[in-house]
Order: sequence, then structure tokens, then C-alpha cells
Amino acid sequence: MNRREVLQLLTIATGGSVIVPTAFLSSCQSETYEGIFFSSQDIALFHEIGETILPKTDSSPGAKDIK
Repeated sequence: MNRREVLQLLTIATGGSVIVPTAFLSSCQSETYEGIFFSSQDIALFHEIGETILPKTDSSPGAKDIK
């Protein structure tokens, strides 16, 4: 392996270490949900049903608290 190959590999590794985490973090941002099939009233009903199934306790969050 010569110096040119080492420099190319280091450049690729450095670029990848900068680009991959940035792309991953930008894809994890949630946007507001605009329903196609369900209205906002339906979503509110689903939240209430979820809270009934998984209620908030002293030791754990409820379904509404988890997003």
C-alpha cells in the first residue's frame, strides 16, 4: 500500500464519519403527522385508547407520554 492509497482511504473514512451521523440524526427528527386515513379526532381517540391500555403510573409513563 502506497501513500496515495492511504490518503484516499483516510479521506473516505473521514468523510464517512462526518456524513453518516449527520444523515442519521437528521432522519430521526419527527415531523407533525398529517393523517391520510385518520382525522385528528380519530388520532385523539387512539391516544385515549392507548392511555386506557397503558396508563401512567408512578414508575412508568403512560401511552400518551411516549411519542
